[in-house]
Amino acid sequence: MKNRIASILTAMVVLLSSCVPVIATPMTTAQAAQALTASSDRISMDTQGDGIRYHLYQNENKQWDKFLNNSINTTFRACNIGAVYTMITYHTNTEDNSTEYIINKASLDALALHQDTVDEWAHFVTTQLFPDGTDRNTVLKLCYLHIARNYAYDREIVANDDRGKQLLAQDAYYMITTGKAICASYARAFRALVEAVPFNKSTGLVDWASAEPDRIKVAIIEDRSVRHAWNAIQDPDGTWFYYDLTYEDPESLDTFHMSESMIHKYPSNWGTAQTNEWNY
Repeated sequence: MKNRIASILTAMVVLLSSCVPVIATPMTTAQAAQALTASSDRISMDTQGDGIRYHLYQNENKQWDKFLNNSINTTFRACNIGAVYTMITYHTNTEDNSTEYIINKASLDALALHQDTVDEWAHFVTTQLFPDGTDRNTVLKLCYLHIARNYAYDREIVANDDRGKQLLAQDAYYMITTGKAICASYARAFRALVEAVPFNKSTGLVDWASAEPDRIKVAIIEDRSVRHAWNAIQDPDGTWFYYDLTYEDPESLDTFHMSESMIHKYPSNWGTAQTNEWNY
């Protein structure tokens, strides 16, 4: 309880300076466990506690964090495995050399808190920015510029190469509670803002009263070869375009709505199609 109160107060202190209050009511541990379990047939409830178990075979263990992070991203779309990385334990089955990775109650509670805090922030920001009738392109542009103008790149955490802090900085919660971000937290915060906006299916415009709205789906691309993350969104015609807040000058849109040819022109920034890992 003390940790939860402290987290909310921290978020409120940072965001009130930008007139953005955050008040979150996280889902319960059981709800978080059920949500993760539903994301993959590899996940089961932990019968010895309040957590979940993720099952991997021997040849998959080298990429255990990738497999598990995909499930976390599906369930908690503003979160990353980095927030709970040090709390994950594992158990090896000697009979078939398979491994079960265990996310305990504390980890589930942290993921739920982070996601719900970001959801509250995203709802507040988008309801202030976008009245009914706002078009799709304006939503994308203003979500992008809101983050670029209000949240600085955390150069210190990158320069110090602090692995522990960099893990914690992977999700959107880090950005909205510290006022700073790195590439992954920018990408997840942008996803949270854009996906919070409801669009009327008939008009294609923002409609906060819509009972069954359309929402723009935002992908995150990560490339371990260049240690970078950014966003991808399909235009209505199905063409993918790319968005990268890390390199953004807030008053320009050089890395907003980039084409595939632009991305592949600079492999030192965005890797290659072969090394890119997509999370939808």
